[in-house]
Amino acid sequence: MQNFSTYPLPKLHPLALAVLGVLAYPTAFANTDDNVGEPHVTLAPETIIIQRNGARYSYIRPYDEITALKTDAYLDTTPQSINVVTRRHLDEREPIDVAETLAYTSGVQGGYRGENGNIEMTVRGIGNKHDGGGSALLVDGMSYATSLEMNPYLIDSIDVLKGGISALYGKSSPGGVVNINLKKASGSNEKEIALKVGANNRTELGIDIDNKLNDKVDYRLIGAVKKLEWQAGDAKQESHALSSSINWAISDKANLQVFALHENQPKAGDRNFLVAQGLLTPVNGKYIPYDFFGSDPNFHDIRTKQTQLGYQFDYDVNDNLRFSQKTRYGKYSDILKSVIVWYPDSNNPSTLVRKARMWDYSHTSFQTDNSVNFKLNTGGLSHSMMAGVDYTDIDRDETTHLGDAPSIDWQAPIYGVNIAPPALRTKSKQENRQIGVYAQNEMAFDKWHFLVGGRYDKSKTSELNLLNNQFTSQKDSKFTWRAGALYAFDNGVSPYISYGTSFVPAIGTDANGNALKPTTSTQAELGVKYQITPRVLLTGSLFDIKQQNLVQFDRATRSNKQIGEVQTLGAEIELQGDITPNWGLSGSYTYLDKTIKRDTDPSNVGKTHWNVPKHNYSLWTDYRFSGTLDGLSVGVGMRHQDKTYDRTNTLTVPSYTLWDLKVGYRPAVLFPRLKGITLQLNVQNVGDKHYVASCSNADSCFYGKERQIIGSVSYRW
Repeated sequence: MQNFSTYPLPKLHPLALAVLGVLAYPTAFANTDDNVGEPHVTLAPETIIIQRNGARYSYIRPYDEITALKTDAYLDTTPQSINVVTRRHLDEREPIDVAETLAYTSGVQGGYRGENGNIEMTVRGIGNKHDGGGSALLVDGMSYATSLEMNPYLIDSIDVLKGGISALYGKSSPGGVVNINLKKASGSNEKEIALKVGANNRTELGIDIDNKLNDKVDYRLIGAVKKLEWQAGDAKQESHALSSSINWAISDKANLQVFALHENQPKAGDRNFLVAQGLLTPVNGKYIPYDFFGSDPNFHDIRTKQTQLGYQFDYDVNDNLRFSQKTRYGKYSDILKSVIVWYPDSNNPSTLVRKARMWDYSHTSFQTDNSVNFKLNTGGLSHSMMAGVDYTDIDRDETTHLGDAPSIDWQAPIYGVNIAPPALRTKSKQENRQIGVYAQNEMAFDKWHFLVGGRYDKSKTSELNLLNNQFTSQKDSKFTWRAGALYAFDNGVSPYISYGTSFVPAIGTDANGNALKPTTSTQAELGVKYQITPRVLLTGSLFDIKQQNLVQFDRATRSNKQIGEVQTLGAEIELQGDITPNWGLSGSYTYLDKTIKRDTDPSNVGKTHWNVPKHNYSLWTDYRFSGTLDGLSVGVGMRHQDKTYDRTNTLTVPSYTLWDLKVGYRPAVLFPRLKGITLQLNVQNVGDKHYVASCSNADSCFYGKERQIIGSVSYRW
């Protein structure tokens, strides 16, 4: 097994020390109430009774199965770092988009491009796109074939699986993946209606009905509408979403779940590209206004749609053998017409050269995953084995236009200008096919838990250039594997070790016409999980990730290039849980050192990878009062991000700290007839701090989100 590299302990900011001080004092949380009691190791999972919806009413779910693991494995006995964000976190914090749902999760960085119509996050400093950005996303344990934004009201919970999981899913970045669990029929007989209004003309309405039709059939229907204006000029976002699901217990052995989702965004919003001159350094003593709009109302139309249909069928042949099939069809469209800032005028830096661009992306996806789970005992060793085959088929139609647009002076902007339709740039059809065969064995012996798994993938990508009828095709195949071991002590402490490999196919050629090689990766990890009480979990890990043949965009040639090796050394610690029945806490600290080790350009060796902060820490706490203040709840959060760099390490983006606040009240305490009603006020970025979120180069920088204020009233029955 690979040895871990040695490196000095990071020097911590005083606020980080304060966070770690709280996290490192677990004995203060033990046995704080009769309902929490002993460490979970002395309790069988079936003795834990979760009242109502566990994902909504608790901070952690240590005994729930993690959907994305494809087995009935539990969070606390899997030798892997896994973070779970339950619906309670989302209800308390009211995130404006999917990236914000993970703002308090260790190792995850979102919002680095400010307001965004796409889901863009990194896990352990690594994304799923060639340049290291973006995010690897799953929905209900299946690949999300797009990055289009999704209304957070549709989400039940989110799992973050750290490390490469190519052994389960094929192509995947080594940092980890984000698995979104959508709300599904559960038979809870819960209903909710929620109205939210806030700053920037934000209005939201959500309706959630989860009912039991009879002893065998449950159904759920969710509708959500969202409208708001972004901080920059004419940018707006509007979403209409509808989701439905049916769960049918066909027999004692067979179960079928069917679901459908449709979300239409007639106004989807776009990232507001800006430049370093005016954001990081002043021009004539001034900075670009925080609400400056780089596009133009006369040429700004962004629309997206997505439809997903799917089912999951499970059949228990007997107590030890289960067959599962998951199938999903998706149809997605992304239509854009906008003006983008290109670079500052060399003669007048406050004047920004712009380009007009248009695109029309549409694609369909079909995925099916078939697996068999089998349990048996061999002597004192129990096995939970799985084998399966999955198939993915994605077809894309893409058309892009690019042309010149009038420049704009951000010190005296003029809008409503005439913009000529840009010239056709590309028009193509792409086909992506992937088939994978995988197997895994989870073994338990006394307090030992072992995991070993492998997968073989074959993929083919073909593209037809409709402008010149040129056809290109690329085939890749790869075997990936992972292994891990965990020992569960009686006191709730469970140290573990793991190692895994992963790969991401690289499509296209470099400036010399050479086909790009797949990016391959390895990760070694040491960690520990401490189940302080059944409702409080402390986790920590050290990891060493190496990526070979990472793809980067070369501005000099306007094409992709591959660099030799990038290494990420890191550490994470996170505390999640209900410290007492009234007090919830979520705290995390992340250390990342991502460095270029080998490159075709020797001058890049030793540089820090772009947009990777060395230190990140956060702390969120929510307290529900009793006694004379019964019904009142107050939440306070702090998020800190260290400084980051651009690709060449010539630009430094300053660190920043943001504060969040929540105040809630249940009026039924004084007025019983109002039972089920909750009033809540949320403020994100309380101080309205203006900050730069990231810069990948001098011509691609982004402001962060301004203060968000939202008031809500919800009724649950």
